[in-house]
Amino acid sequence: MDNLTSNFSNPNHKSVTIKSEALSIVMLISVMALGMFGNILVIASFFKFRYLRMVTNYFLVSLAVADLMLATFSMPFWLMIRMADLVRVPRDRLDYMIMYYSWQYLDILCSTASIMNLCVIAKDRHMAIVSPLRYYAKMTPKRALISIAVGWTYAAVCAGISMISIDRNIQPIAGRVYAVFISLAAFFAPLLIILFYYGRIFAVALTQIRSISHHGSLVYGAEKERRTLMQRELKVSKTLAIVVGTFVVCWSPFFVILILFAVCSTSCVSSASATTYIAASKWMHYSSTTANPIIYTLFTKGFRQAFKSMLNCSECKSRCCCCIRKRIKNQTTGSQMKVWTSYECRMEEKQVQHSCSLHISR
Repeated sequence: MDNLTSNFSNPNHKSVTIKSEALSIVMLISVMALGMFGNILVIASFFKFRYLRMVTNYFLVSLAVADLMLATFSMPFWLMIRMADLVRVPRDRLDYMIMYYSWQYLDILCSTASIMNLCVIAKDRHMAIVSPLRYYAKMTPKRALISIAVGWTYAAVCAGISMISIDRNIQPIAGRVYAVFISLAAFFAPLLIILFYYGRIFAVALTQIRSISHHGSLVYGAEKERRTLMQRELKVSKTLAIVVGTFVVCWSPFFVILILFAVCSTSCVSSASATTYIAASKWMHYSSTTANPIIYTLFTKGFRQAFKSMLNCSECKSRCCCCIRKRIKNQTTGSQMKVWTSYECRMEEKQVQHSCSLHISR
């Protein structure tokens, strides 16, 4: 797969100037920094704030781990490969080959893990909407972790198969076969599953809306509880549908170009155009690592509160009655005492709680 995928990491030197390549490297470093910061924030919020530890968020954290690995490991390798090509490092050098195959493995591992997490999320949302009472009874953190482990194992197997391309005697054939395989197994097949589940989700939602408009609000008991749970889960599903949509928009160009190159090489796309398409597709799917934290901030109140608490504790200082430094007069002696406070900010069960202690010194 080396000759095929090297096009995705190594633009044609004749068509890319050093100036534009340097600008591209600076932008890539910015995306790496934002991706690492945003996804670390998501993971830290999940572990810090107990109210975020719902089952669905286990999958979001797994997705954040995949994005963080892309930003921390895969993108730096890709950056080093681009810089090595910029100075014309021979591709048969041992250090270059180690760097290239490390990038290839990590890139496939993380991208496949991302879409498998989205696949599991779609199934989770489908169960929560179609059978909300059964979902709350059966979907436990343990089952969520098992689903996540299965997804990552599948991703590791897909990435591991790519190492067959190290054997240069079978590379031309194996590379093209693997490109088709990885496009189908790691993107198009899971995408069909995701679309199926979300299609079912919104079909059920439409039926629910029609039922409410027909019967009004005169429902009681178990049916009322089921509808309440469904409406709450639908709000979560809408946000996750945005996450899925963003992922598809960012990643589909890469896999479409990959499979086109595997099937018909340059007869489908000219070499000059391919260089531009390849660079753009890589940028799109790497920039997706920064998208999810932004989506959570805009559309998820729980994550938004957690991010505010972690990034700006001054907000909870201002609302804490004892977070004020001042001098008070001792009523018995008339002397001045300096009073200051220490504070601890916590968020539990969607409420900000403050724990303050008062320290007095003369």
